[in-house]
Amino acid sequence: MIPTSENPLSEREIEILRLLATGATNKQIAHQLIISPNTVKVHLRNIYAKIEVSSRTEASMWAVHNGLLESSLLSSEIETEEASPESAASQEISSVPPETTARRPRRWFAFALMISLALMAALFLARLILRPAPTPTLAVDILDGGELSRWQTAPDLPQAVSDTAAAAYDGALYLFGGQDENGFTAHAWRFVAQEEQWEPLPDKPTPVSEVNAVLLGEKIYLPGGRTVSGEPTAVLEIYDPRQDEWSQGAPLPTPRTAVAAAAFEGRLYLFGGWDGHEYTTDVWVYDPQSDTWETRPSLEVPRAWALAAATDAGIHLVGGENATGGLDSHLIYAPAREDTPEGPWRTALSLPQPVRRPVGAELAGLVYVFDLQTASPQGWVYYESNETWNAMETLPEGLSPGAIAVPLDTYLHFLGGRDAQVLATHWMYQAIYTTSIPVILH
Repeated sequence: MIPTSENPLSEREIEILRLLATGATNKQIAHQLIISPNTVKVHLRNIYAKIEVSSRTEASMWAVHNGLLESSLLSSEIETEEASPESAASQEISSVPPETTARRPRRWFAFALMISLALMAALFLARLILRPAPTPTLAVDILDGGELSRWQTAPDLPQAVSDTAAAAYDGALYLFGGQDENGFTAHAWRFVAQEEQWEPLPDKPTPVSEVNAVLLGEKIYLPGGRTVSGEPTAVLEIYDPRQDEWSQGAPLPTPRTAVAAAAFEGRLYLFGGWDGHEYTTDVWVYDPQSDTWETRPSLEVPRAWALAAATDAGIHLVGGENATGGLDSHLIYAPAREDTPEGPWRTALSLPQPVRRPVGAELAGLVYVFDLQTASPQGWVYYESNETWNAMETLPEGLSPGAIAVPLDTYLHFLGGRDAQVLATHWMYQAIYTTSIPVILH
C-alpha cells in the first residue's frame, strides 16, 4: 500500500497499526515483527503524529475507518472465547441449557461490544470532521509576547559540556562524557522530563568526546570516540538504564572517532569516521545478540562527523567533512537491499548547503538537520514524502557549536556547546503540536 494524503503511513507502520488494533502489546508486536520494543515505540509515535491521534484507541478507530483492520478479526476473537475451556466447564456444571447460559450472554456481550465500537467510531469521525486540515508549520522567532514560539529554554545541564553524547529512553534524557572546562569528562547524567531535573549516574568507564549514544532495544550503546590522548578508541561501552550499570561489548574492528551511528531494526550501524590518520569509508554493523561486528558495502566518498538518522526508508547519512571540506551529500542506506544487485546505497536530495558537522535527529518520520558552525545557525527539515528540504526560521542565539540534538517525545533537545567557553545551555524545540478539539453531542 502506497502512502497517500488519506493514508500517510508506510507499509511497516500499517503493519504495526493492524497489530495494535487487534489489542497486541508493544512487546507482542516486537516479537511478531522481529524488532525491538523501542522500535515499536518509535513507529507508534510516528503513526500518532501522522494520523493526528493521541491514544491506542483512537489509532485503532482510525485503522477501522480506513479499512486497515478486517472485521473478521473481531468475530474470530468472539468465537475463540466461546470455545474456551472456561466456557465449556461452565456449561457442564449448569442445569440450564447451554443456549441460555453461554451463547446468549456472549451474544449480548458481542452486541454491546459492537455498539461501543460504533459509538467510538462516531466520536472519532466527528473529530475528523471538526478538525481543520493540517498544514506544515516551521519554527518561529522567539517573541516577547503574542504568538507562541516553538523554542523554549529548559533547566541547564548540571555541568557545562560540549561534544557530549545523549540518548532518550522511557521519558528521560541520558547524557554521557564530552569535554568540560577541565578537559575530558566521564560524568553521566539523567534528565527526567516530567520532573525537570538532572540526576547523576555512574561515570562512563572511558572518558571520550566525539561519540554518539544510540538506543538499541533497552540499552544505550556508545561506540568509539576520541580519548584524552587525542587518539580514537575502539571501545564499545553499553549503559543499561534499568540496571543503572555499564558493560562492554565487542570492540570496533579498528579505533574510530567522529563516526555517524544509528540503530535500525535491532542493529547498530556505523558510517565513516576518522581513524587517527585519515577520513574513512567503512560501514560496520553490530549485532547485540551475537556481540559481533560485520562489514557492509562501503561509502564511495570518505567522511567524518556526518549525521545518521533512521526512518522507514532506511538510514539517512547527511553532511560531514573530508579532505575537500564540508559536504552537502545526502545518501540513504537501505539494509534490506544489501544483497540485491542495486546495492543498499542511493543518492537523495542534497542539503541546501555543505554542513561540516551537522547535528540533528529523526522525529515523527522527518529528518532535522542543523548547522551550528556558522555565525548564523541554520536548520532544515527533510520530508521523505516529496523529497524536499524546508528551511526553518531563525534559530535562537543560544545554540552554538559543540551542542548536540536528541529527540524526546515531541521535542528536540539541544544540549551544551561552546562559545567563548563551554556552555551548560539546554534548549527545547517543539517539533510536533498536539491540539484537542472538543466534540459536543446533542
